[in-house]
Amino acid sequence: MEKSEEAGQKPPSYTEATAAGPPQYPEQPLPGQQYGPPPTVQYGYPGQYTYTQPGQPAYNYPNVVVTHQGYVPPNTAAGPPPPDHMCAAVFVTLCCFWPTGIIAILKASEAKSSYARGDIGGANLNAKSAKQMINISIIVGVISFVLVAVILGLYIGLILNNLDFS
Repeated sequence: MEKSEEAGQKPPSYTEATAAGPPQYPEQPLPGQQYGPPPTVQYGYPGQYTYTQPGQPAYNYPNVVVTHQGYVPPNTAAGPPPPDHMCAAVFVTLCCFWPTGIIAILKASEAKSSYARGDIGGANLNAKSAKQMINISIIVGVISFVLVAVILGLYIGLILNNLDFS
């Protein structure tokens, strides 16, 4: 049982308590808090500010430096994206010389991801490297096809020369 019921008093009903509204508390400032005009700010040399309340001594707060660099979304990097040469890299990997073709695919992928990060210089450098690897793959592939054709031609010529048709 509650104390009020023990003393013979009846607790207030819900409707009586809500009709009276919420309890009223006197407004008192928190310890160390003062109502009145807002503090004034005195600007000194860069990074030092003095905050004063009327009737209170000035307090110097430690220097706080906040820097904000502008955010550039990755899709709005300056200029159009450099060509990543991905299709050509895949083609030379399948048709010409696969070791340098794989390197060309990796460089083309790095060019695309560099541009997505907003690194235009890195994207251009990786696109240039991909193009060089594509050219090397084409040159090595053409040379290897010519060598294979010459070797096969000589081999087939020797076989046909040694056959006896009599």
